[in-house]
Amino acid sequence: MISRLSLMKHIKEGDLVYLPANVTLVQKHRDGSVLRHTTTDKPNHVLLIKKKSRELHDGGHPCEVLYNSERWLVSNLDLYTL
Repeated sequence: MISRLSLMKHIKEGDLVYLPANVTLVQKHRDGSVLRHTTTDKPNHVLLIKKKSRELHDGGHPCEVLYNSERWLVSNLDLYTL
């Protein structure tokens, strides 16, 4: 069963999480501007590298994940536990 990570209580860095299709991921410069972005074309399992505590505009929190051998940022509202 898959459950939403919106509360981020039961996961930790290093866990494998589910990333659905049609989710936007970003990579940022050190100054916070967007360097690159991509949208997933199919569901994937990704490694959760880091949970961040600051809040995003949608009420979520950014998470760093390993997607296609690169580090990307995605909202925790778009990630699910396995």
